[in-house]
Amino acid sequence: GRGPTGVTVSEAGQTLFVSNTTEGTISVINTQTLGEVDLIPASSSVIDRIYTGGAPAHMVMHPHKPIGYAADLEQPIVYIFTTDLDELRMTPRATPLNLTDTLSLLLPLSPALGGRMRGFTGIAISEDGEELFLTTPGGATWRGTDEGLTPGFLIRINTEHGYPEMAVTLGHKPFGVAVVDVDGARRAAVAVRGSETTGFTVVDSDFGRIDRSLTQATNLRGYEPSVISSMVNINSAGTGA
Repeated sequence: GRGPTGVTVSEAGQTLFVSNTTEGTISVINTQTLGEVDLIPASSSVIDRIYTGGAPAHMVMHPHKPIGYAADLEQPIVYIFTTDLDELRMTPRATPLNLTDTLSLLLPLSPALGGRMRGFTGIAISEDGEELFLTTPGGATWRGTDEGLTPGFLIRINTEHGYPEMAVTLGHKPFGVAVVDVDGARRAAVAVRGSETTGFTVVDSDFGRIDRSLTQATNLRGYEPSVISSMVNINSAGTGA
């Protein structure tokens, strides 16, 4: 599709999902043939994909259920879709979870901070699948320069109820999040692109507070969640946390 951005794979490893941000769809790829799956082959000459609308970007899979989550880059919406191909062939459409109203109760989005909630720049899910973590630039846009003072946020969502349970204020333009359980404590690590003095921020998810920040002297564009996850494990082991 147009504007491919995010990619994730099913638990069995047989199906790859690619978000097409410009098109507002998610492509389904067979990992054996590397060909795109037409979900409704008899409908037309056009390949039918999972329809989301909006601008789906970063994605994760539920670790124990046939469910995928795609975060919208432009607005506070998470698209929930099944990864079961039989179900997708019957209804190739994601269900939008609009968080605009619920997040307005948690985030201090005053007119001075941009006045409204933007989209999400990162997504991760806990090992048990019970909590979804999202990063957002808040009232700022993800586009353009990384310089600025508008705070971003880390948001934790209960996957069963779809309700935000925590919001932690971060630096400007957080991008990328990884979640790990260390010594019985759940931590989320975020790359904050607009704050190079505290570029890696580790959040204690159990208490909803910043646990530590790690100085990063270079720009954080391009850092992957796997790298961030390793940083959390190494840092925690080094401090005895």
